[in-house]
Amino acid sequence: MALRYYQREANQAVFDYWSETPGNPLVVAATGTGKSIMQASLTCDLLDGWSDLRVMNTTHVVELVE
Repeated sequence: MALRYYQREANQAVFDYWSETPGNPLVVAATGTGKSIMQASLTCDLLDGWSDLRVMNTTHVVELVE
């Protein structure tokens, strides 16, 4: 699935943040903007760069797990 421009920009902002400062960036997005897709894409990008990286995603909503 192709990301929309604002989803790509949000994911790039996370990598830009990490390139300048180590830490925990926070992405804020409104309802319906595809936060789950952004998270999945970010996870894929991370695993492409570091194949031995371990990632854990948690949620309290069954629909997101499915």
